[in-house]
Amino acid sequence: MAWSALQVPDLECVRTFLAESLREVGYACYRVRLSGLLHGINRPPWSGLPEGGPEDLRIDKHMEAGDQLRRALGRGDALAGLAVMEVRDFRQAESGEENQVVPGTAYVLDSLKHPAEVHTLRDI
Repeated sequence: MAWSALQVPDLECVRTFLAESLREVGYACYRVRLSGLLHGINRPPWSGLPEGGPEDLRIDKHMEAGDQLRRALGRGDALAGLAVMEVRDFRQAESGEENQVVPGTAYVLDSLKHPAEVHTLRDI
């Protein structure tokens, strides 16, 4: 059975619980929303993605855009690559070095959709 966006359990509760749990053990939570990274691609179809409007339409458009990026690059892990770049940019901004660990920071990659993304991230 496929889940529609309206049937998925409240992920915001999970995000909040995770962030609070990390904070209790001294970690800040840096959330990387994979679908949001698509907005950083300055060419169609990614540059025209909706940021608001009906939630089901917004989700469908972002899912299709993610699929289009995977096809264009020939990589199932395309969004994982964007997430890694986002983490490196954050590290650069915080520490001055893109490969320098930022102490007390946990990176939460929100909404992995493809098995190749998980595989790549496990390899890293």
